[in-house]
Amino acid sequence: MTKEERVRRVFNRQDVDYLPSQITFADRTRDKAIHEGLGLPADKTIDEYLENHIAFALTKADHPLFYRNDRKLMHELEKDGWCRFDEEGKICYDSWGMGVQVDSDGFSAVFNPLSEKHTKDFVEKWMPPRIHEACLAGTLEERIKLWTPPDPDQEGNYDWMVRDHKALSGDYFVVPSGYFGIYERAYGVIGIPEMLEGMAGYPSVIGG
Repeated sequence: MTKEERVRRVFNRQDVDYLPSQITFADRTRDKAIHEGLGLPADKTIDEYLENHIAFALTKADHPLFYRNDRKLMHELEKDGWCRFDEEGKICYDSWGMGVQVDSDGFSAVFNPLSEKHTKDFVEKWMPPRIHEACLAGTLEERIKLWTPPDPDQEGNYDWMVRDHKALSGDYFVVPSGYFGIYERAYGVIGIPEMLEGMAGYPSVIGG
């Protein structure tokens, strides 16, 4: 029984030899260091050691979140327009405008594009052109109304997802990544204090 079969059988409430499990590290770039720290042989992966059953297939737009600490990859993604990478400031701004901390162990949204009005110089340097007007607006309500999400159908966005699905499917249960869901995106774009304040004080603005 493959890992994929085991997961599917659990979903279908069928008998399995043992329950599938999963331990996923938030910082995918540290797999090598963890591998060495555990003293694993070269021919055994961390996923094999942990008996992981799930593999995540990411869109290119999601890579700045999961692989923010891979500087070479971030520069490549920046060149193709998927993010803006401030290597000196250790922040990677993804296609939503959200800034994540580089060298952090987990997701740490340290910049929220709609939390306040930003300077024109900053916006033009680090934000996607699509949201420039929103980032320069004076009020939260104006910024929310002017802001637009990235196009999920942007050319090439699913190329790596398809590649990874083909490579891993058949053994692992492959999940197309949508890890940063709508709630996480909301506080990542607006900011946690601003979102909670808005939900209580002016829900029509936050809730649409």
